[in-house]
Amino acid sequence: MESFGGLTYIPIFIPEGFNKPLSELDKKTYEATHNHRDLAVKELIKEFEKRNIK
Repeated sequence: MESFGGLTYIPIFIPEGFNKPLSELDKKTYEATHNHRDLAVKELIKEFEKRNIK
């Protein structure tokens, strides 16, 4: 994978279900896997709905 520049956790973070760090994934897999913000927002929306917050 191309250089990410600066300090980052990418070289040491191994996503669930994988056996190598994000820095060793191909670009397509990295982009499909590195979606923590999307997952967090979806969980937040679920919590809002559960609490009836609009």
